[in-house]
Amino acid sequence: MEGVGATWTASTGYTADAVEWCPVKGYEDWCVVGLYQLKDDPEAEGVKDAPKLRVGRLHTYHLPATQDQ
Repeated sequence: MEGVGATWTASTGYTADAVEWCPVKGYEDWCVVGLYQLKDDPEAEGVKDAPKLRVGRLHTYHLPATQDQ
């Protein structure tokens, strides 16, 4: 797609699952990112096809528009 590109990036350490922007007037430049990572369950060591543990985080970002946008 022409004209599409990143204006901001962040290294989160986890896989990004969802991004939601604030719908409240005056706060549209705030977003929350849901992150998760699948990890082996230490209690299920040696169990074939053991389910993974999902650990996660929520990150909140304030991304105000810049003058050159």
